[in-house]
Amino acid sequence: MAYPTRQDPIMPWFTAPALQNPSTPQPKLPIRIMAGGHEYKALKETITATNATFKKIFGGPTPSEGYYFLEVDGYIFGHVLRFIWHGVFPRLTIKDDKRLDYQVLEHQAKFFGLKVLSDGANDVLTWFDDYQADKDGKMRTLQHNVYDGKAP
Repeated sequence: MAYPTRQDPIMPWFTAPALQNPSTPQPKLPIRIMAGGHEYKALKETITATNATFKKIFGGPTPSEGYYFLEVDGYIFGHVLRFIWHGVFPRLTIKDDKRLDYQVLEHQAKFFGLKVLSDGANDVLTWFDDYQADKDGKMRTLQHNVYDGKAP
């Protein structure tokens, strides 16, 4: 007796397990990631393909809750995902304290093993420090000139 297949007009919704073709690619479904109050969806194959840490976190079966929970800054994690997807270094412009955001970005990048992103965030932090030192130096020079009675 033959089992019905998807082509069988009597039972088109049924495919017998013995007749399923294992080489047929399964549809890729996104996983849900809850990170710091933000929800992201990504293909498991995409985010685990090039990163060993993501492979450890997301490589197993989906948790029973139906989503992965990460206790990280969700805003920054979105930039980490975009870096994995597109290889684009984030330009953080929404929050007021951009230096703190880049510190968090550097920390998350190190945690997830993204050296290029971590090094880029460190370079931005160095630029912030150099800029602040230069800005403070100019302010001290200006104040010194004013107190001396000299015009800048």
